[in-house]
Amino acid sequence: MNCDFNLWEFFMSKTEWVDPAKRNFRTVPDRKYLAKNTPGVSLVDYAPQIDMAGVRAYRLKRVQDELKRAGLPAILLFDAVNMRYASGIALEQVQQQRHPYRGLIVSAEKGCIAFSRDHWRPMLPALETITEIRPSDANMSKSGPAAVQSASLWAKDIAQILREHGEHDLRLPVDRLPAIAISALLKEGIKIMDADSIMYAARAIKSPDEITLFSIAISVGEAGAFKMREALRPGVTENEVFSHLHQTNIAMGGEWCDLRLAKSGGGTNPGLQEHSDRRVRAGDLFHFDTDMIGPFGTFVDFSRTFFCGPGRPSDKQRDMYKLAVEHIEHNLSIIKAGVTIGEIVDKCFRLPSNCIKGRYMSMMHGFGLTYDYPSIRYPYDYDGTGKDEPLHEYMTLCVEALIAPDDDAEAVKLEQQILVTEGGYQLLSTFPYEEKLLL
Repeated sequence: MNCDFNLWEFFMSKTEWVDPAKRNFRTVPDRKYLAKNTPGVSLVDYAPQIDMAGVRAYRLKRVQDELKRAGLPAILLFDAVNMRYASGIALEQVQQQRHPYRGLIVSAEKGCIAFSRDHWRPMLPALETITEIRPSDANMSKSGPAAVQSASLWAKDIAQILREHGEHDLRLPVDRLPAIAISALLKEGIKIMDADSIMYAARAIKSPDEITLFSIAISVGEAGAFKMREALRPGVTENEVFSHLHQTNIAMGGEWCDLRLAKSGGGTNPGLQEHSDRRVRAGDLFHFDTDMIGPFGTFVDFSRTFFCGPGRPSDKQRDMYKLAVEHIEHNLSIIKAGVTIGEIVDKCFRLPSNCIKGRYMSMMHGFGLTYDYPSIRYPYDYDGTGKDEPLHEYMTLCVEALIAPDDDAEAVKLEQQILVTEGGYQLLSTFPYEEKLLL
């Protein structure tokens, strides 16, 4: 017997519908409602489960719909995140980014064709998204002087695959390829196009089950943040503190850390510096950005700033922190489905003049399995691109704040992860602000 139980509907059943025709979104007064209802992940027979096959089907359809919208027959993917999104293949993602052993052709009509070297093929999972697995050596970096010949043989494989599957239109968007591979494809009559526009558009709108996956992964990041907070004391190194986040992520089923952004004291300003063996001192601010790939390959990307005791924060530290909170809360108040990028830029929080130079690179950016569309810049950087593009329901955003005054050695970094709703947003990251810095 089929079960049509929808986890999102179960979570939201206690609230009133805004409009029953609108994809199950409601106006929910409690901004932490979804986070408070984050489920477990164990396979049990007495509770609803996340439909992972449904997640894969949704993502593949998103890619195929974008291909059809662009009038394109197929797309060639080498980027590990794009391959995972389109098919569910998650094998050796970090190594794939450096040494592309395998690739994926997604047909607008016929599913996915995976190709890989023969001895790697048994390691590819049996996924319903994959209609065929073909032998093909996609790794030209190990060919040495014969790299051009290797690329030529590989390109012939790709052209043959396309023609065998009736793809007479040889326009082919690709994402990550070395120059010799692109040259070889061109010699086979394939017209190379950009794949990023297709994939960013596909990945922008999430499904209800994807939101559940994000909530589970973010809860792992918050567990790591708690352990970091417990470990923070005078004399401990930045490396040691950050290691608690990575250890927690791996122990709870996560995958890796994209960046190493955790600094203390004067290392916090300017921002975006990587952690080191510097020993944290009493009275330091310590800020971090999780930037980790958690369970299910999802991108956990929230930031917090801690105060290292003993003692009390200075007035200047508290003022910076309160300004960062004000920055975040103001920009959150603008967000809801339908608001345009131009409107967000016009209405956004205005930084004090001494904090403009040290601002973060964006006010908000999308997230999913990695950074996603959109990326919304500050007015000082914005060139008007996409000003009429609206936010949509089921978009997920990271809302940023970096307060790095020109005349101070330290800075405060905060960041929240949210789901865009018709009535505003839901907070997906709920780790509390630092009480000592708010007093």
